Amino acid sequence: MSFSRTRSSPRRLVFDIDGLLSLAAEVQTRKIPHPGGPRRAPPEPASVGRAGARAGGRLGSFTVSLWSRFWRRLAPADLPAGAQALEEKGDLAAAAVEYEREGLPDESVRLLLIVADADPDPTSRVRTLGRALRVASVQGEPPEGLPARYARARLDVLRATAAGAAPVWELTALARELEELGEPEAAAEAYGLAGDRPAQVRLLAASGKIEELEGVLARENERTRSGRVRNQLLAEAAALTSGGQRAEALRRALVFADLHPGDDEVAAVIRSLQDRLVRPPAVSLEVSGRPARYLLLDEVVIGRRDAPLIVASPMLSRAHLRIWRVDGVPTVADLGSRNGTLLAGARLGAPLAVRGPLALRLGGEVACTIEPLDGGVLVTVGGERHVVPLART
Repeated sequence: MSFSRTRSSPRRLVFDIDGLLSLAAEVQTRKIPHPGGPRRAPPEPASVGRAGARAGGRLGSFTVSLWSRFWRRLAPADLPAGAQALEEKGDLAAAAVEYEREGLPDESVRLLLIVADADPDPTSRVRTLGRALRVASVQGEPPEGLPARYARARLDVLRATAAGAAPVWELTALARELEELGEPEAAAEAYGLAGDRPAQVRLLAASGKIEELEGVLARENERTRSGRVRNQLLAEAAALTSGGQRAEALRRALVFADLHPGDDEVAAVIRSLQDRLVRPPAVSLEVSGRPARYLLLDEVVIGRRDAPLIVASPMLSRAHLRIWRVDGVPTVADLGSRNGTLLAGARLGAPLAVRGPLALRLGGEVACTIEPLDGGVLVTVGGERHVVPLART
């Protein structure tokens, strides 16, 4: 194998590919003679350094050792001994600092790129690539492809950010930068994260990514259809409310919210309708020396939303359990709830007379005690006590 230095940069090497492959095979079989003595297996480095430790296996000790020995065979003799020693030990980050201190930005950038490639943490990788870009700027133009790598790494960080948390302006600026750097696929992704569908579609079409383009268009069509349905719902809710049918408007809004969660406008309509619905008349009093609410109702329904007695638990259905009087006896029945009502571990399947205290589990989790009281019932649920007189039938 042979190599030489170019006139434009005395530290850049030109070598033939056959010699490189020969050296790689020799290193792989671990038959390189030690420079200080007879032939023997090269020692493993004591540490792979900070970059290698972060790599989680991507930059193992043998890989660092192989690279260090390969570079030592090719490196000019006038490279700083301290930096070379750190590199051979596998402490590439420290070696990069030494090369930079010695006025060798090419060598520093070379090692920083290796460290960045081995780093699984997107944020740390961005810092390393940013540092490499700053060091490279000392000698003028950065190495080809480095700005694009730095931009893609920043996209990795923004992609890992919680949905909706990354600023739109930052995503848009990064998308434009990636587009200018000749990275249309990454730019399309950034535009998509920023919500700029036209720009995303334009770049996907230009780069020939047909499957991704079809997926984006399908999701956009679904959003458009959902938007039309939502607008129709809002118009119907307004008309029903004006006609005094707030309960029906609330029912339709709740159905839409179950099918399309996360719609803030519909959620606001639901809150408004719930606040404006007529609440059952109630007074506060003491029962057996303890506070309770007296609901002036002939019957009562316990549920998550559409009920006079609301228990805010996701385990309950909107209308979960009914309590009323049958032949003079208080009776309870599950209203076909999703998670059911348990009594002694068994699911309640038919109406049940309340002749003594009943310890129920609404939705299998929420404790609810119902006991007869002066012709009505005392309901204890969610840490509160409610007295319901019930009507005689």
